Amino acid sequence: IGFLCYVALNMRLPLVPLHAASMGITTAQIGLINAAYYLVACLMSLPLAFFSNAFGSKTTVCAGLAILSISSIALCLADHYLQFAAIYACLGFGLAAFLPTMMSLVATISPLSHLGRSYGWFTTAQNLGSGLGPAVGALLARHIGFGRTFLVMGVSVFLTCCCALFSIPKNPAVEHRRSSPSLHGIGELFRNRRLTIGFTATFIDCFALGMFTTFFPLHAKAMQLQLDQIGWIFLSQGLINAVSRIPLGKVSDGIADRKELVVKGSFVIALSMAGFGLSTSFAAFLVSALVFGVGMACAFTAIGALIA
Repeated sequence: IGFLCYVALNMRLPLVPLHAASMGITTAQIGLINAAYYLVACLMSLPLAFFSNAFGSKTTVCAGLAILSISSIALCLADHYLQFAAIYACLGFGLAAFLPTMMSLVATISPLSHLGRSYGWFTTAQNLGSGLGPAVGALLARHIGFGRTFLVMGVSVFLTCCCALFSIPKNPAVEHRRSSPSLHGIGELFRNRRLTIGFTATFIDCFALGMFTTFFPLHAKAMQLQLDQIGWIFLSQGLINAVSRIPLGKVSDGIADRKELVVKGSFVIALSMAGFGLSTSFAAFLVSALVFGVGMACAFTAIGALIA
């Protein structure tokens, strides 16, 4: 389900910035569009996590996918940056319902001894989808146009919702469960030093992710790259990110302190961002994307297990 959702949802990544720019929307406004997506996802993740605890994983996942499907189809109709921003805010709401619930489900059903590997497998599926989605979106847009590609995206998310509805058990068997639907004890969470490290590292490293997804297509287009080349770069980043997750998850389970991997991965992410800024050719962008993917895999596999 994670793979299918991210293939469909990430078809938009190389398309929306270029589609918006072709309508005269400025680079700063495109930044605000993506900001609406991430800010709503941020603000709603915690409330919707409590909703998931109260009403169940299946209900929350399916509701999130339904919102993502409707919002994806609505992209066909947008022609002003405020419309794009409103739709992206709805996409952020849908993601906030979907992703934390799915990650919580992984933690709930996984043995503690295999938590790093479990997150490795889940994020492998997630990142395979994230890599394949932009490539599929770029290929479709080149042949059928932006609007029809957004329609395909929405229908694909709807089919994923149907898959989730019929495949996620209502009350999954659990290895361990120590969650509460109330706010009781939340202060203790933020006094947990290792948990705070995980939150802080996620916050900082996601600056790089937001910069990549928002501005890389525009920068690459300015450097005369074609739409299919931009799709290939997204695909390469997603694939190396995905295939690195399993071995790095196993490494994460075998070391004394996972924060070592977080630090090393964050350093590699920083190098890749500099590489994107200096790149002027397809080959240079490709190398930077591969470095970025390895850094993301190293940092976020460890972060996911550290937080759980």
